[in-house]
Amino acid sequence: MRKSRLVPVVAAAALVAATTAPAQAQSEPAVTGVGTTTGALTLLGLDAGELVTLDLLTDAGSANIDEATGPRSAAAQIAALALDTAATDPVSVPLVSVSSTGEEQTAGEEV
Repeated sequence: MRKSRLVPVVAAAALVAATTAPAQAQSEPAVTGVGTTTGALTLLGLDAGELVTLDLLTDAGSANIDEATGPRSAAAQIAALALDTAATDPVSVPLVSVSSTGEEQTAGEEV
């Protein structure tokens, strides 16, 4: 009988803790730091030496917020297809790329 009364109390306490913890985390000052990062991902890559090289959906990006190594910047590139064969000239789809330097920039509506 007592356990059936305890379950709703524990559930209510868990709900209160879960909803108030994010609010407390947001009220603390933002952590500032410096750093530089780069990364790349290719969905499908094939390299058969001089015979054929294929890269399908390549995504590359970089960012820097360490002013000791250069200005603040961010860049991203997506290449849909790059194909190089011994029998034909290289074939590729033009890159789609974006870059930004300096302060925060936004586009579109405010959230």
